[in-house]
Amino acid sequence: MSLHNPLFIDCCRRQRSSLEIVVYSSNVRQIAELGYPTAKGICILPHHIYDFLNTCSTYWECFCVLITANPMPTQFVDTVENRHIVCTNVVCHHYTNQCGLSSNVCTNVSTIVNLYEMHHTAMLTSNYPEFPTTAQGSVANVGRLVIHFQSSLARTNLGHAEIAPFFDEYLGTLVSHYPGHAMSTKSVDFATMRCAHAHFRHHSGKN
Repeated sequence: MSLHNPLFIDCCRRQRSSLEIVVYSSNVRQIAELGYPTAKGICILPHHIYDFLNTCSTYWECFCVLITANPMPTQFVDTVENRHIVCTNVVCHHYTNQCGLSSNVCTNVSTIVNLYEMHHTAMLTSNYPEFPTTAQGSVANVGRLVIHFQSSLARTNLGHAEIAPFFDEYLGTLVSHYPGHAMSTKSVDFATMRCAHAHFRHHSGKN
């Protein structure tokens, strides 16, 4: 895969220009804006979002899936300085960064989902009532959300030409859609640089 693939470049540009979370959705086969997750009306702290997604058996996909049939869950990286988490970033599925969803490769193309920034800038939020927790024993009706998404898209001026439309009440891809595949991981980077320019290293993925 090439980082200079036009598909990746367009996705990265759209992410950089947005104040919202922009990831790929296999359910609608395109990138989309998602609402920042909330609990009891308050935005979830960035370093807790990974656990929130796991609790709902859900994950976010990086742009790599645009050119492969395999699921491509993102990685979460907590950057730690002086024993405190100073930011949480969402980066490419591959630790070598294949699609540009990172900040340490090809800075004129790549992008980053900095959840600490979005915790303050996101205008779109949701408590995701359609996505029950695993403990509740039920599964989200993603099909209904997809139908609503397609109907909403058809009513907009740009329609299907819109690069990253808002996917209302959609938290992410269900783990059950890809049984047996590796899911999102979370690692820690002990930063020596500012968060926005941190160089991410590959770790074991343990929480």
